[in-house]
This record gives sequence, C-alpha cells and structure tokens, in this order.
Amino acid sequence: MKTKKIFAREFLFLLGTVILYFIITFLLMFIIKSKREKLLKIQDEISSISKNEKLPFRLKVYDYLNSELDTNSKNKFYESANFISNLKSDEVMADEMYVYLFNNKKTTLTLSEFKAAIKKDVDSERYLKEITVLEKKVENNKDSFFYTSISKDKIISIGIALFSIFFLLRYLIYGTKWSLKQLKV
Repeated sequence: MKTKKIFAREFLFLLGTVILYFIITFLLMFIIKSKREKLLKIQDEISSISKNEKLPFRLKVYDYLNSELDTNSKNKFYESANFISNLKSDEVMADEMYVYLFNNKKTTLTLSEFKAAIKKDVDSERYLKEITVLEKKVENNKDSFFYTSISKDKIISIGIALFSIFFLLRYLIYGTKWSLKQLKV
C-alpha cells in the first residue's frame, strides 16, 4: 500500500512538471510570436511613412541620395548628419544639390522653384523624427530576448532545468522533513 502511494506521488510530480514545461514553452512561443507581429507592424508603419511620394521635399532629396550614392563613398552630401536642416539653411548646398539632381535628370524644376520647394518644406524634420523613433523601436525589439525564436536546445535545457529543480527540491524537502522527524525522536 505504501509503495502505491509513493508511485502515485512520484507520478503526480512528474505529470505536474511536464504540464508546467508545456505551459512555459507555449507561453514563450506566444510571446515571441506577438513580439514579431508587433515588429512587423512597426516596420509596415515605417515603410508607409517613408514612401517616396508621401515624403516632404527635402526628405525626397535625401532619400534619393541615400539610394543613389554608395554609402562607403566619401561624398559630402551623404556624410552630412544634419543634411535636411543644412539643405534649408545653406544656399551653396542647395545649389550643389540642384545641379547634381538636374544633371542626373531627377528634377524638372528650375533653381528658383527648387529653392522655393526647400523653403516651403516644413515637415521634413517631423517625418524624420517619427521615422527615427520607429526605427529605434525596431532596434529595441530586435535586441529583446523574446525576438529570437526558441531553439530545440533551449527547449530541452528548460525541460532539464525544470525536472532538476522540482525533483532535487522535492528530495531536499523530504530530507529536511526526515531530519526534523529524527531530531524529535
């Protein structure tokens, strides 16, 4: 009779550990899936904001330069960190940009129309700030623990850790109870 109770208790510990293992595994998979969906939503939002036809004028110019120029080149247009604000304030830069775009047949505007479009553009900084914030969110999500999928090795190590913790902890409790019982006798 006593052996049946021991087997029943061991089976219940084993069953509880297996159930807890599957609950943790499915929760982790659900969290990872929701993180990826959130990341895709943010990336879709970035792509909808940064579609070239929706962009303000200075950002269109900047976008064209980023797509056309080699990022490794030492071109002074590409290197400027404050390109968008400099394009509005620096007349020489605006002239050089116009000549570059006109020579590459990317603008049909006259120089005065080009400069007027630059001066009239007040939304580029706001758009750029929105895009930067969203890109920062994407980077933070990619750095997150839950972004990477759980490999089979991680699942196995979680299972081994659960079994080890529960079974070792159980015997530690049994040993402590036995010691206390022995001290009382």
